[in-house]
Amino acid sequence: MGARPVLAFPALSWKQAYLDAILEKDPQQILVAARRAEAEFASREHQLFGKPEAFDELQDISDARYLLQALISSLAYRDPS
Repeated sequence: MGARPVLAFPALSWKQAYLDAILEKDPQQILVAARRAEAEFASREHQLFGKPEAFDELQDISDARYLLQALISSLAYRDPS
């Protein structure tokens, strides 16, 4: 997908990384982008740990992680042509 600007808001960086991964068309780059997204998920979860007011965002991260794993699993079934 190319270089993207660094976001100033930590709450947005995991979302951008997730979008980069799910919008990537090259299967090899999907895996690279997915690893980047997973790192962003973990970083944001660490920032939010122990904050009850962060429940909704933590749930959003969990949902994004689940959908990203489904995308990665589906790569095995794609036609390589």
